[in-house]
Amino acid sequence: MAGLAVFLILAGATLVYFGFRSKWQEKSVQGQLRTIYASQVASGQPPLQRPEGDSGRGDEVEETIPPILPDDREEADEDFDISRLRPFAILKIPKIKIEAVMVEGVTPNDLRFALGHFPGTGLPGQKGNLAVAGHRNFITGDFFGHLDKVVPGDQVIVEYYGVIYTYTVTEIFTVEPGDTWVLNPTPEPQITLVTCTPPRVSTHRLIVRGILENAP
Repeated sequence: MAGLAVFLILAGATLVYFGFRSKWQEKSVQGQLRTIYASQVASGQPPLQRPEGDSGRGDEVEETIPPILPDDREEADEDFDISRLRPFAILKIPKIKIEAVMVEGVTPNDLRFALGHFPGTGLPGQKGNLAVAGHRNFITGDFFGHLDKVVPGDQVIVEYYGVIYTYTVTEIFTVEPGDTWVLNPTPEPQITLVTCTPPRVSTHRLIVRGILENAP
């Protein structure tokens, strides 16, 4: 019994250690990404562009919907490379006090310390479906840790190339990982937020959708 107690204490301490280390790394990487994003905006060149009238899905899309949790936390840390990240926007959800840099891509490297934009989906403020993925796990990132607390009428704010776009949440629902139709283009400017659910089990995907309310 004493051995089991010691094991549980050590296991708990290990989880806490990795959790706090992950949060420290997340804060550091987010700070660096903000600096890169700010320099891109100052240069006068949008980080990502798409031809006028293109609503997205021009690239190949996934057969299943990320985010996928890495099996080995240590290996994920060792493989992480910030130089491969392409920050291009900042996403805020006031209701759950989230403000994070969004990068292009939804690979494990992209999602390790940032939100990820599904390649080929819409861009902020433009016609189409702006699809964004994020983790909700204390170890691998909890940007969307409280996304289930969002309700219709809440705001999702995206800063893109120095311009602010506000989306109003219209619906929240759950789908299977294979239901990639949620990434399909839409005729109107829309945002789709994606995360795993239930937490730590991740058998499904929680979807939060909203429509653009303001456009400069």
